[in-house]
Formats: sequence, structure tokens, C-alpha cells
Amino acid sequence: MDTLISKEKLCRDMKKTFGSLDTADKRKMNTIIIAQPAIEHRKTGSWILGDDHMTCPVCGAKWKYTENETGLFDFCPACGMEATE
Repeated sequence: MDTLISKEKLCRDMKKTFGSLDTADKRKMNTIIIAQPAIEHRKTGSWILGDDHMTCPVCGAKWKYTENETGLFDFCPACGMEATE
């Protein structure tokens, strides 16, 4: 699993750390950072529990309990909602 980072914080930290680099190198580093894909902050919520299924409160996707060996999913496979309970 990828580790999520703040591109803005990374740019600030790199500017502090590599302040002695020339302008061309700084531009190259910023170009690389900015080109990285943005990842939306994961929404959180609690599954809406039905008789034989759970429903995601964020996207409405329904999953049967039998589709996950441990019962409830830790996250919604459809939208990435992180289950808080």
C-alpha cells in the first residue's frame, strides 16, 4: 500500500533541505513532485448493517457478509471509505 504524503509539505521540506541547489534543480524537483497523482483524503463512516449485507454510507454500495471472510470490511471496496467501527 502506498504511503500518503502532502505534496505541499514535501515541497516546503525539500526547499529547506536543499536550499543550496540551483534554480534549475529546484524546478526539476518541483516538477517531479507536482506530477505525482493526487489522492483524495479517504472518507470515514460506519457500515449500515442489513440482514445479510452491509451498505456503504458514502457511496451506497452493498456487500454480502459472505464476500469477506472476516465479516465486515475495514474499507469499502467501491469508494475506499474507511470503516470506523
